[in-house]
Amino acid sequence: MSKTIITKSGSDFFTNIATEKLLGQLLHMCNAKHRVEQFLGEETYDMPYEMSEDEAKEASEKLLTLLNDTHAVFQKTHFYIGRNAQEKDLQRFIADYAKLLGDSKGYKCLF
Repeated sequence: MSKTIITKSGSDFFTNIATEKLLGQLLHMCNAKHRVEQFLGEETYDMPYEMSEDEAKEASEKLLTLLNDTHAVFQKTHFYIGRNAQEKDLQRFIADYAKLLGDSKGYKCLF
């Protein structure tokens, strides 16, 4: 299921399940706000349903720190991107979502 993300800056963007899971995992890895769910006894991570302006800015900054070791991050997250994914795809994803979050001034998900 995809979600529409409405930002407080006036922009919006769409996600899909893989994007939400990848972003949640990355936010978990960098200790930024994320959502924890239980599935078959295992914890899974998802992007939060909303973020304040401060939380979004912090998440943006923390996501960018993951670019310092994309090889290790890629090893833990590549299956969210796709079979033919490369580290540069993850780098682009991190940079793009760090910018979206940083520019967003916070957001809420519409279902």
